Amino acid sequence: MQQVETFTYNNCKDIDFELSYVIFQVHLAKELIANKSAVSSQILKNFLTELERKHFNKLITRSKLVKEMFLLNQLVLCFEEYNKDVLQMSTFKFRANILYPNTLYILMRYFETLRNFIQKTIRTVYGEYRRKAIHVVRKYEKSFFYNNDIIHYDVKLRFLGNGIKVFNPLYVDNFLNFYKQVFRNILFYYFMKKHDVHTELVSYFILTDLEQQHNIHNITTELSLYREVLYELQINKIYEYSPSFFQMKYNFNIFKNIIYNNEFQTLYLTRTKNLTYLNNNQYKLTQVYDYDIKGKLKEIKKLPTIYRLLKAVHIFSNKNSNIENKIYFNPVKTAVIEELMYPFRNLFNQDVVHEIIEQIAVNFTKSILSGEYINLITLSPIKINQVSFISQIKKFIKICLQVD
Repeated sequence: MQQVETFTYNNCKDIDFELSYVIFQVHLAKELIANKSAVSSQILKNFLTELERKHFNKLITRSKLVKEMFLLNQLVLCFEEYNKDVLQMSTFKFRANILYPNTLYILMRYFETLRNFIQKTIRTVYGEYRRKAIHVVRKYEKSFFYNNDIIHYDVKLRFLGNGIKVFNPLYVDNFLNFYKQVFRNILFYYFMKKHDVHTELVSYFILTDLEQQHNIHNITTELSLYREVLYELQINKIYEYSPSFFQMKYNFNIFKNIIYNNEFQTLYLTRTKNLTYLNNNQYKLTQVYDYDIKGKLKEIKKLPTIYRLLKAVHIFSNKNSNIENKIYFNPVKTAVIEELMYPFRNLFNQDVVHEIIEQIAVNFTKSILSGEYINLITLSPIKINQVSFISQIKKFIKICLQVD
């Protein structure tokens, strides 16, 4: 069987898809054009109801699992087609803004059977890989920022982004075994192909295995350093291709960009850096728009709620009324103001600075408290209900403000 990520969805563009795309354009196209983000739950529900009704004759004899897989397959194909034809967003932005939030919301709210099937299949297939290639898998699990959860996140996102669209589920023989093989292929691609396990890296794994199996301790210093360099290179390669870290980076950048708006950039760099730096646009770009959060992960991991939110898919609403945890609004806003004002505490006239910072705090608080965050492990919403959340916000602001 081919590797999942090399498939295209052209073979799915059959009469089922053509009908589904017409329904999609009637129910979802208008809101996607307006918001380019997660659509309202009612519109999604109406679309799924109509989609099932129009395909009734083909679905009536099918199990609930096959029905749900088919409906999600059709939705993903429609999203992809509409993005290519109309929205023309980059793949990364399209998935982070539209594909992941909407499909995960459907799995969380409506498709319990399919959700449980995906969860169970990933656990089963991942268990197979741990038994067959335990030392390779452990290198991922024990790396600096990698763990079991991140691997499961990535597999789910790769399935929603690539695996689910490759074939129409109605024409798949032996449904359960077929999709188990899809997840096997995703994990093979994940562990072996995408991360370029070269001869040198295989040597590293063999070397480590020999140490573990035969208690070899007399390895030369040069060989040990060589192994560590290879390991670091491999970690960087994993990071480069990890969907979950793209998602974390995306969420981090949203919050950081709210704080670092144009006015605050100038204020903050003027206050904390030599004024001559401000005439160097290249310097400002590298300081303000350094989007790689890998170096900050150690600190972010110490903020458990923030870390969970950054790893989650955020279904964001622009409506002011849709703010979860309203009791946190004023405390979070105050905490943001306090942290952003700290560098300017000795200014004689703080009125102008305070006005800018207060608006930033309002925007940041609305953004972080609005909508829902979906945990990709449990496919359930993350609730913000800890007293420590406020102190975590203050520490997170400090991380966002870090410049060299």
